[in-house]
Amino acid sequence: MKIAFFGAGKMGEAILSGLISKGFNKNEIFVSEVFNDRLNYIKEKYGVNGSNKNIDALNFGDVIISAVKPQNLKDLSEELKKNSFNEKILLSIMAGIKIQNLLEAFKVKKVVRTMPNINAQIGEAITIWTDVGLNNEEREFVKKIVSSFGEEVYVSKEDYIDIGTSISGSGPAYVFYFLDALIDAGVYLGLSRDISEKLSVQTILGSILLKKNTKEEANKLIHSVTSPGGTTSEALYKFEENRLKYSIMSGVIEAYKKSKALGESKK
Repeated sequence: MKIAFFGAGKMGEAILSGLISKGFNKNEIFVSEVFNDRLNYIKEKYGVNGSNKNIDALNFGDVIISAVKPQNLKDLSEELKKNSFNEKILLSIMAGIKIQNLLEAFKVKKVVRTMPNINAQIGEAITIWTDVGLNNEEREFVKKIVSSFGEEVYVSKEDYIDIGTSISGSGPAYVFYFLDALIDAGVYLGLSRDISEKLSVQTILGSILLKKNTKEEANKLIHSVTSPGGTTSEALYKFEENRLKYSIMSGVIEAYKKSKALGESKK
């Protein structure tokens, strides 16, 4: 099956890079991109075909990956309203855009809604996804696409996509926020920023790999680091006193509500 892209921004390029790295045939990939400089860069770097016209991508692909910004949905649908998707698959990475919106906007029968994250840029994304109208063979092909730039989780209920958006879609920002706080604390206490950053980055990276490799519950790993009356227990006490866990959970819940609201606003 041939793959085409509407848009080749950062996420579009990340997915494209993943496909190429996993052995997808570059001659069976097409990119539409309105900006000439960007289009030429993509074509030269990845050796794929492309043009400035979204209709060319639609005509080329069996699976069309919509990597445009959500606010451009109306313009895109207007541009393509006289053209049919027929049995083509529309795979959307547009945050907050519901399957029903896509079905109505493009008169398409087969839709995949996904939420990857920025870690796709290094092939380490986690993508939550669901679909409507696909058969088993088509679903397996889509799985290969979303697995090309990281790991994937298929869900049966579309509402889970909004929850996933609040956790994994926005999640990298939460991690970077905590990382920034660790670095600033080290600087405040007297370390150079370079040293504090190296200590903080490797601590987070190593901790995540430990969790992934041991498969221990996070709470058990916390206890394994924490000695009675020690430095870690003192820090954790302050975190609890300042309701850090509550703040994190509240933030994720609000992100979920926002994702739902964005979808409602597109109706």
